[in-house]
Amino acid sequence: MESMYKLMELNSRNLKEVFDFVCDDNQCIDKLLDKDVLIRLGFKYGIIYNFDSVITDKIQNIKIDKENIIEVRFFSYENEIRIFNNEGIYSGTIFYQNEDKDFFTEEYYLYPREKNKKKYPHKLEVKKYVNYDDTDKQAYISYVKPCSFEFKEVI
Repeated sequence: MESMYKLMELNSRNLKEVFDFVCDDNQCIDKLLDKDVLIRLGFKYGIIYNFDSVITDKIQNIKIDKENIIEVRFFSYENEIRIFNNEGIYSGTIFYQNEDKDFFTEEYYLYPREKNKKKYPHKLEVKKYVNYDDTDKQAYISYVKPCSFEFKEVI
C-alpha cells in the first residue's frame, strides 16, 4: 500500500519530480529562499526560526535572511519544504501529500510576534498524519505539518 505522503530529501532530482522545478543541487537552497519562486511553486505561508526571532506570515510578507536562519518551513495545505542550517551547511526535506486521507487537523493559537504590524497570524492549523504499525496495527502520528494561518487585525 502506498503511503498517503512522501517525505524526501531536498535535492534537484526530487524538486523536479514533485514540482517540475529545475535547479542545480548547489543552487537549490538559494533559489528556494526566493519568495517569487516559492509562490510559483504553490507555497503560501512560512515559519522561519532565526537566531534572533521567529517569523510567521504569508510568504510575500516575510523577509528572508539566509545567514540568520536556523530552520525554515514553507507550506501550503498539501505540501511543505523544510530547510535546515547546520553551521552554514544547508539541507532540507520535501513533504508531498499523495492522498487526502488518514489525517486530522488541529488549531493552535499564536501570539503577535512582530510589533508594528496591522495583521498577525493568530491561529495555526496543522495536519497530523496517522499511520498504522505493521505488526499490531496500532495507530500513531507519523508526521505533523503546518497547513495554514488565520490572520487577525491588531486592535
